[in-house]
Amino acid sequence: MKRSKRLDPVARVEKHRERDAAQRLGKHQSELNGMQARLEELMNYRADYQKRYGEFLGRGTGGAAIQEYRSFLAKLDRAIEHQQQLISGGQQNVSSSRAQWMKKRTRLKAIDKLVDKIKTDEIRQDARREQQESDERALFARRLNHLKCF
Repeated sequence: MKRSKRLDPVARVEKHRERDAAQRLGKHQSELNGMQARLEELMNYRADYQKRYGEFLGRGTGGAAIQEYRSFLAKLDRAIEHQQQLISGGQQNVSSSRAQWMKKRTRLKAIDKLVDKIKTDEIRQDARREQQESDERALFARRLNHLKCF
C-alpha cells in the first residue's frame, strides 16, 4: 500500500475534528449573538422605560408610584448587568472555540500538504520507474535485434 493511502485515515480523522471544531465555534458564536441581541433589547426597554419614568414624574404622581418605577429600573439595571456578564462568558467561549478551530485547521492543512507532497513524490517515482522499464525494454529489443542480425 502506498504511503499516501496509509495517511488517508489520518486525514479523514483530522478533517472530522476540524469540522467539529468549526461547528462548535458556530454554535458559540450563535449563542453570543443571541445574548447580544437580548442585551440590546433590555437596554432599549430600559431607555424606553426611563423616558416614560421622566414623563411620569412630570405629571406629579405620588411617592409609591415613583418608588415602583425606581425599583423596576433597578431590576432592569441588574438584568442588564447579568446579561453583560453572560456576554463576557460567551465571548470567552467564542475566543476559545476559535483558537481550537484554528489549531485543528492548521493541523489539517499541514496533513493535506504532506499528503499532497507524498502523492507528488509517488507520481514522480512511478514515472521514473516506468521510464526505466521502458528504457530497459528498448535496450533489450535492440540487443535482441542485434543478435538476430548474426
